[in-house]
Amino acid sequence: MEKMSCNYDADEANDTPPEPVALKLVDNAAQNPARVQGRMSVLRQVGEIYQEIGATHPYRIKDLALNGQDIMRINHTRRGKEVWLKDKAAGLALDQTPSYVLRHPEQNKPEDLTELLRANLESIRNEAAVRKEQK
Repeated sequence: MEKMSCNYDADEANDTPPEPVALKLVDNAAQNPARVQGRMSVLRQVGEIYQEIGATHPYRIKDLALNGQDIMRINHTRRGKEVWLKDKAAGLALDQTPSYVLRHPEQNKPEDLTELLRANLESIRNEAAVRKEQK
């Protein structure tokens, strides 16, 4: 049986593209070249866009000024109401924060993100409860 080789070389680019893009590149490289002609260049362009965004703006959870433990410590709304985000609700808050930070990169500071979350604690908790009921 002949061994298949992958013709994608991660070193071709300046940096390695984000993991999902790199996986797609490797997957496409292992397929029939006639079937993936245009996809490889599109995937490389997507990888370059991700690299450009990543160099200038935080877009991943690990780029945030707060982590999951920080979010779980935020337990009072702006009006002083006690609201705890646990488990799924804290995860939901963490998942939604990068999209906000991508639009407002200057606010990726612990104090700004804390205020954002304090303003939205109840709605985040309620949305997490609705999602839990839907499952």
